[in-house]
Amino acid sequence: MAVISKVTFSRLEGVKRIDAEYYQPHFMNLMNVLEQSTYPKKPLFRLCSKIDVGFVGPMAHAYTEKGVPLLQIQNVKEFVLGYERLIFIQEWFHNLLVKSQVFRGDILIASSGSIGNAAIVLDRDPQPLNSSDIIIIRPISINPIFLCTYLNCKFGQVQIERLSIGGLQRHVNLGSLEKLKVPILSNDLTARIEKQVLTGLDLFFKSSISYSQAEQLLLAELGLQDWKPTRALTFVRSYSQAAKERRVDAEYFYPKYQ
Repeated sequence: MAVISKVTFSRLEGVKRIDAEYYQPHFMNLMNVLEQSTYPKKPLFRLCSKIDVGFVGPMAHAYTEKGVPLLQIQNVKEFVLGYERLIFIQEWFHNLLVKSQVFRGDILIASSGSIGNAAIVLDRDPQPLNSSDIIIIRPISINPIFLCTYLNCKFGQVQIERLSIGGLQRHVNLGSLEKLKVPILSNDLTARIEKQVLTGLDLFFKSSISYSQAEQLLLAELGLQDWKPTRALTFVRSYSQAAKERRVDAEYFYPKYQ
């Protein structure tokens, strides 16, 4: 069934956007709820000292096995940072990239790919940290935990999704993000939200530890903790070998046949 929304010229927003996606009924309904709420609202840039993107450019020359962790888009999860597939850079390069440095209390948003995920740098996260192609938000006049929660809720997410631009590979535009509308709640309500979120994060981290311990216990009981395959699971053959045999199927070059 076709979904149609009509918007008058006087209601076109920003720089008179006319792309249909921007005015989807789903977006418009949530924005109407936000606008009609009794809470005062401020644009994001009024609440932060920094809204910027981490270093974008070549840096492979500064990679190292041990050094300063470099956060990338895949490391930004919902509320928390993940440290899988982590890259490290040399300290001199970290010191050079001042605007990309990340500190406790900063909020990070994936600028492309999994658009919208907002994570906050907590006390448990290592320091120093640097970032690449990640939006850095540094709150000054709003509770960081509340702001991260708001950005991850449906009213924050719908604005981030609306403000993203591009085709298949969408990304968040900084200029548009600065105008994201944030409700200003009472100090009491903000503190209650912060308490609930911190309690939830504490349980999340504890459950992750328990899961890892259970996994190791299971492997130990099955005798698989230090298991290694008896034979290589992969093998490599050169193009010249394939051309010589006129075969490109993996089974033909299986090691036991050689």
